Amino acid sequence: REITFNCYSKFSIVHYNIQSLTNKVDVIESELRNFDAICLTETWLDNRVPDETIKINGFSLYRRDRVGDNHGCA
Repeated sequence: REITFNCYSKFSIVHYNIQSLTNKVDVIESELRNFDAICLTETWLDNRVPDETIKINGFSLYRRDRVGDNHGCA
């Protein structure tokens, strides 16, 4: 993909330590919808959670689930 910007455009990004995403998708979708990119850590996801469950309208989903542990570092 090619991303182009003009000198008048602004790219906004937010990082949020979510501490479990599955029960907060609606809140994230409504509160952070005005950002261009949303980065979430501590999602506590694993391969049992399908993409459709956590899809946020208007955003592409890129996952990097932790294998063998769906929580933070021990």
